[in-house]
Amino acid sequence: MSCIYVADHDLFSRSTSRRFLCGIATLLNEPVCVTPRVVTEVINSVSYLETQEVIRIMEDQGIRDRQFEARVITRVESAVREWVDESILSDEGPVRCIGGDPESHVDAIRWASRIPKCLFRNLNRSELNNDLVIIAESIAAAADLVLSNNMVTINQFQLNEWVLNNGIRNQPLIQSTDLGMPRLLGDRFDDHCHRSAICMTLPYEPQESHEEPNNVMVFAGRLRQTFALCANTIEIEEARSPRRNERWAESRRDIGLVKWKDARDVETIRRDKVREAAREEGLEI
Repeated sequence: MSCIYVADHDLFSRSTSRRFLCGIATLLNEPVCVTPRVVTEVINSVSYLETQEVIRIMEDQGIRDRQFEARVITRVESAVREWVDESILSDEGPVRCIGGDPESHVDAIRWASRIPKCLFRNLNRSELNNDLVIIAESIAAAADLVLSNNMVTINQFQLNEWVLNNGIRNQPLIQSTDLGMPRLLGDRFDDHCHRSAICMTLPYEPQESHEEPNNVMVFAGRLRQTFALCANTIEIEEARSPRRNERWAESRRDIGLVKWKDARDVETIRRDKVREAAREEGLEI
């Protein structure tokens, strides 16, 4: 059965988490979804990370020209928005933005006013915050599951209780990645976690035999901050699974498929657009 699952803004703002989710979406043949507010926050977060990297590189190179820095930053921010338009707001590939149509927008406003503010920490009756808006957009867009890593203002237990008691969903709406990913993947959890890590790190050209597994373990280490259970599973499956070699063979065969190119291109396009934007202003990054 298909499941509409939404990643929160923190998960989708981080490169390793984003790559992992694109791999999972490809294995499920079900896109990972984001809502309009998630998209806005991803633009803000990724733009900040990329511009901070530009500033660091310029400092390392001894460049102190503030006008030049401002021009590069403007270009980089524009490149991030282009990447979002091409890779996230597209109707193709492993990512979908849901809830962006006028009807869903109106619905989301209604849900935002209906959801009790007492389910959110330090939120007054008249206030809206990102977490509330993302939940309202997710309900309006008929999402089944919101995967959360950093939606800290929500009392998740009470929100899920409200959702269930009011017949809005028959399962919890928002869950941490440690709870939500096993629910999403079911008995495919071990396999899909491991294969996503392999397929999102496997180079098109074969490397030395020890390098490819090392790439997977490095990937798992970086993933741990947001997907702790998935990261642990990847490491265990890579070290001990009797299906390890079979999964590697399947992955080497599959990465040539268009759907895997699309999944891997989400990050490739971001990186290339940012580098090209900086290069147009004369900065190599």
